[in-house]
Amino acid sequence: MMKKHIYILYFVCLLGSGVQAQILWSDDFNNYTLGNLGVINIYNNPNNSVFSQGDWLLSEVPHTNSTAPQFQATIEAETGRGNVLKMQDIPISNTPLSMHAPHLYATKKIPDLDTLWSNRTAGNDILKYEGEFYIAFEEGYPSLPSINIKVSRIESNDTIKHNISGPLSIAYSGSAMEIIASATGTGFPGAFHTPKSPYTWTKVIIYVDYTTGFVYFEIPSVNTAYRSSNPLQSYHLKVFNLLHLTFASDVASGGGNRFPNLVKFDNFKVSAVNTLPLSLKKLATTTFTIFPNPVTDIATITNSENIGVEQIEVFDSSGKKVQSQNFSKENEVQLNLSGFASGTYLLHIKTNEGTAIEKVVKK
Repeated sequence: MMKKHIYILYFVCLLGSGVQAQILWSDDFNNYTLGNLGVINIYNNPNNSVFSQGDWLLSEVPHTNSTAPQFQATIEAETGRGNVLKMQDIPISNTPLSMHAPHLYATKKIPDLDTLWSNRTAGNDILKYEGEFYIAFEEGYPSLPSINIKVSRIESNDTIKHNISGPLSIAYSGSAMEIIASATGTGFPGAFHTPKSPYTWTKVIIYVDYTTGFVYFEIPSVNTAYRSSNPLQSYHLKVFNLLHLTFASDVASGGGNRFPNLVKFDNFKVSAVNTLPLSLKKLATTTFTIFPNPVTDIATITNSENIGVEQIEVFDSSGKKVQSQNFSKENEVQLNLSGFASGTYLLHIKTNEGTAIEKVVKK
């Protein structure tokens, strides 16, 4: 018998910290029945979709040269955690690698989030999205899996779609063993790279500050935080009430003679909070000044908060990294852009407080 997902509204006051967290929705899969999450629909037939436990919508983009089952989505008990959601591929043999790796999607509308947000406690104007994932794969093959955790927006009268594009997402690329964070319209060039090994549970957090419009990404286990260089535009600054998980894995990799690639998810939560964590507070208030801007040769980057700069990475308008320079935690540094073509570049300014993104124009 399918168990209904229960969402709760309650208050947690962290004594001594001044942080008031109001949990609007959570899903830890502990109320789900063990075994298959539900029906895996075919991506190109969205009008006849069957929803699974917890009102998740599962769908797959299969390998173009095979009709064999290619993915499983199950609820499993894990020691010390309770239930988790596991996705894994089913390797197939005698099939060439796909040009586009097959995908398994899991999409869920967060229930009543608009209403819960409207009735939040006064002052809790930052929406916090968080979740945990674990990825495992057999190395040594040309095609390794990746995952993507996205939050997006769906209106009450819209149909839930299988493949959702942004606008806020955190992804893990198995081939590069990197976490990638991106946000449409917020000044992110498309990717941040943080070294991270697989085979360990990792928490990822997105903050949307509705008082300023800025977006923050945090990966606590690697002490990494990012702030958007620009606030979200008003048409993006809405409650993101759709959670979308993607597991991409070429089932033909290894010719069927490998262990399944898999990913697990757990402890999704959406909260309304009144402040950013200490790890992000300085990053939120720090203003980096770049002069001259536009620049001909040398740009000076400084800040009034005496935050030490450790590294600056330069990205062109396509999101390609074109330069990286290390510094010794100086609060004023110089960057030589004399050899660059004219255009707009984004600077990833990495500090001991996190990473800020600023724009510079090269004459």
